[in-house]
Amino acid sequence: MMRCGFWKTQRSGSLPDATGSGEQEFELLQPLLLGSTVTARGTVGEKFVKRSRTYVVVETTYHDQNGTLLARGRSEHIVPIA
Repeated sequence: MMRCGFWKTQRSGSLPDATGSGEQEFELLQPLLLGSTVTARGTVGEKFVKRSRTYVVVETTYHDQNGTLLARGRSEHIVPIA
């Protein structure tokens, strides 16, 4: 198992001005093999406010064509919620 994390500070040009990304973590559980079909499924896990900004947490799992769990990730996103 390999675990990595990083902090993303740059906003994507395709997102609205008030939207951005915070912390992201990934846990690699199995090797990703060349030619495999990988399916990602994300769910919104929670919503919280930090420093007057609203965040949602997206939890994502990655499976191969046989249903084997390859990796999982967690990311925080700043969202424009009034």
